[in-house]
Amino acid sequence: LTLGMAAAAKASPARGGNSSASSFLSIRNKQIESLERMLNFNNPVDSRTSWQEQWKILIYDTYCRDIISTLFKVADLRRHGVTLHLNLHADRQPVQDASALYLVLPTPDNVQRVGRDAAAGLYDSMHVNLASSMPQEEMHNLATAVVQADAAHRIAKVVDQYMNFVSLSHTLFSLNIPDSFVALNDPQITDSAMDALIDQVVKGLFSVVATLGVVPLIRFAQGNAAAEVGERLHKRLQSHLLSPANLFQDSLSSPSHSRPVLIILDRSQDLSANLQHSWTYEAMLHDILGMSLNKVTVADEGGDGGRAKPSKVYDMGVTDTFWLDNSGKDFPNVTDEIEVQLNAWKAEYDAIGAQGNSTDYSDKGGGIEALTKAAQLVPELTERKRVLDMHTNICTVLLQHIKDRELDNFFSLESAILSGSVYNAKSALMQVFSMEALGTAEDKLRLFLIFYLCNPSISDADLQEYEGALRQVGADLTLMQYLK
Repeated sequence: LTLGMAAAAKASPARGGNSSASSFLSIRNKQIESLERMLNFNNPVDSRTSWQEQWKILIYDTYCRDIISTLFKVADLRRHGVTLHLNLHADRQPVQDASALYLVLPTPDNVQRVGRDAAAGLYDSMHVNLASSMPQEEMHNLATAVVQADAAHRIAKVVDQYMNFVSLSHTLFSLNIPDSFVALNDPQITDSAMDALIDQVVKGLFSVVATLGVVPLIRFAQGNAAAEVGERLHKRLQSHLLSPANLFQDSLSSPSHSRPVLIILDRSQDLSANLQHSWTYEAMLHDILGMSLNKVTVADEGGDGGRAKPSKVYDMGVTDTFWLDNSGKDFPNVTDEIEVQLNAWKAEYDAIGAQGNSTDYSDKGGGIEALTKAAQLVPELTERKRVLDMHTNICTVLLQHIKDRELDNFFSLESAILSGSVYNAKSALMQVFSMEALGTAEDKLRLFLIFYLCNPSISDADLQEYEGALRQVGADLTLMQYLK
């Protein structure tokens, strides 16, 4: 479940030169601030903070590992004084005279493991940070475990961090709940499972607004799961604001206080967006290469002597300016931009080489000075070349998929269907559904599902003909039954 938040008003100019609401609502920056405060043992962080005064060990579960990995690299953790970072459920050795920072979800298994760590005396001081609010029952279980083991003195703090979401960029976050759409639309799901899933979504959204420090105006359509989420979130915020020590005190009393709009939509209201083949760079990485948590894995087909090379993992982070500028562009425009920037890089590199070959080393005329400036540009050019090579490799793989599956044809036909401009739809579809036509069975099924959603009045005879052709190419028509 991936959602976004839009600003309803601009922040006050008192906040700085760039006072746009989008910078005010940078979910990534706000979560980094929360994480840094946690790494400073939940003390305020400012320019005088020295991260090297007290070294610490970071313990996390799998969910919180994903939260951290999208914000910090290993080098960033080291700069923040983290000497060792380990999974909660891994076999860990005792480390004396060290403080351990835990960041975990308050699940029964995690709480039990924290209690066992305290009983075993793995660390002298344990700062337990919960990614979401800890239920009273789990708090009681943790307290009972440490008291029975006479280890209460090892627990320095237990803090609810409200951090159970993943910041993918400044304006995009994910609650990172696998298969949530399937579960929410499963007719066989139990009431208790549905209730638990919706509650998980509500907790995640509450953490988002708590991290941003804003009380949003909530809007949603009636009669679906989004409405249930919106109503529960409203009640949770309303109840929390009645507390004297609520999380929004500072923002509500600020003269620059503004309220964004949180729009909650049900994905089933527009299924075609999920089904349509993509043509923009970022969407194609998700659709074709399975991009996840801003990382893309590209398999190398073969190496020297026919041996396969190991797959490469590329990080498409917010520090990649090419990615920020081109992720939303159509694929052909991206490849053109790579060529333009490679030519510009080569011209700058050649200019540096020409300066390096100069025989005028006098201070006059800029001989040595020019050479020094050129040398200072080398790291920047090297990094630019690395980024351009990375995107070149990725685009090469995407282009091969496009050719092998004729994805450009699928995208064009689906766009025509959605806009109502397709000519002789049946002939065009049956040609694509033939055994000889390129494209996987899933590609062809996605095309037909879009056509079915846009044309619900298809005759039974035509529908049987389409389904027969899809079965011949090996398509699984289970989803057709769901749509019907």
